[in-house]
Amino acid sequence: MELNIAICDDSLKHASLLESQIYKIFESMSAVQAQVEVYQHPLSFMEHFSRGLEKYHIIMLDIEMPDMNGIAVARRIRAVDPDVLIIYVTSHDSYMKESFEVHPFRYISKPVVFDELNRSVCQAFDYILNNSNLITFSSKNVTYQLRIKEIHYITMESGRKLRIITDSGEVTCYGKLSNLEQEMQPYYFSRVHTGYLVNMNSIRSLNSTEIVMSNRDIVPVSRGRREQFMQEYHRFIEKRLI
Repeated sequence: MELNIAICDDSLKHASLLESQIYKIFESMSAVQAQVEVYQHPLSFMEHFSRGLEKYHIIMLDIEMPDMNGIAVARRIRAVDPDVLIIYVTSHDSYMKESFEVHPFRYISKPVVFDELNRSVCQAFDYILNNSNLITFSSKNVTYQLRIKEIHYITMESGRKLRIITDSGEVTCYGKLSNLEQEMQPYYFSRVHTGYLVNMNSIRSLNSTEIVMSNRDIVPVSRGRREQFMQEYHRFIEKRLI
């Protein structure tokens, strides 16, 4: 998965530092890559953005900029894309009340502290995963679009038959669980057994041999996959505590 991020800041020094810190954050995410573009001039950014040349997931804006301040830029962003996440990176908090109308996701104060940036970027990434991503399955000539956050786990039965257990029931389709494992890795899914792929967001409790999911289903953890799963789950929990 690739996240497209734009930085608009008239200070090249600040923008370049922010860019390098964002790449550092994503270095530890093997299944996710970030593509960052830097703009020093708000008018050139808006020209590029308004023409739809690039779809951004996150836009990081300074507020005090020449020609057009960050509030005016955000108003124009919202006219084009009401869903993109806007994060203000600024030393000016006097605009906070005015900015409410454009629904910023976060405020980060300058000078930027890496831990604060890391927390905000990870929260934005989690928000995007949990609210924007759909996955498509086909079964018996019917196509289903499921929200990833609503999937509890996926289990493989005989042959290539897969059962997808969700908040609203289950969907049956055909394919390889190993292919889904790769596709779902960025969304915090873990292969805990030859026949089970679980959404770690849906884990209610666990021990060394089984997991209780939030829908109260019990999923077995195989001995051969236990150690790797526990490492993945500990990293997942640590990330939630940032």
